[in-house]
Amino acid sequence: MNTNCQALAFVRKEFGDGYEFLHDVHSRLAPMQTLEFARRLEDIRLYFLEDLLAPEDQDWFEKVRSVTTTPIAMGELFNHPREWAPLITNRLMDYMRMHVSQMGGITPARKAAILGEAFGVKTAWHGPADTSPVGHAANLHYP
Repeated sequence: MNTNCQALAFVRKEFGDGYEFLHDVHSRLAPMQTLEFARRLEDIRLYFLEDLLAPEDQDWFEKVRSVTTTPIAMGELFNHPREWAPLITNRLMDYMRMHVSQMGGITPARKAAILGEAFGVKTAWHGPADTSPVGHAANLHYP
């Protein structure tokens, strides 16, 4: 955890504020470690901090909000509206990062985007290299 903080601080110092940086935690930290990590990254001014917690640790997001103003991105591991809807309606994430294909396709993505718009949560659909061209086209269809 400390090495990640140092590396991100170095990159920010070297490249300055002209670049947007993000970091994907990929749910690898325990919830208490997540709070400390988010707090320590505050000065780096990330564009967003992604997948801090596993979907089953949603109760911790309110605590994360209390220690950082860094925008939170979440969703890569989500499969069902019951996983993302509470984070959207309680404004506990700033960017939804779901796989359009994993969440059920264009219709559920459209519904999530509309819900997000009502609560100020933006889309940044997840698009790793193993997503098909059709999947990337679907990601671009719902900004």
